[in-house]
Amino acid sequence: MEKDHADLDLVLDQYTRTANRVIKLIQLDEDQARSEVGTLHDTSQAIEAFLKRHLSDEEDLAVPIILHHRLRG
Repeated sequence: MEKDHADLDLVLDQYTRTANRVIKLIQLDEDQARSEVGTLHDTSQAIEAFLKRHLSDEEDLAVPIILHHRLRG
């Protein structure tokens, strides 16, 4: 799960760069912006799937451990 955080940082950085590029292109070249929005959409779907998996893993692994130790403490 630790690697997930580093991977998520990379994906979010790429998403931010792509989103900023699309925003700029809307002003400069709307046709090119439209063609690049698909990439942004695909990245959004990848982020959503990644977060669902990661949060499910945390619920299954981390939360029981935290609760176990908290109840003991």
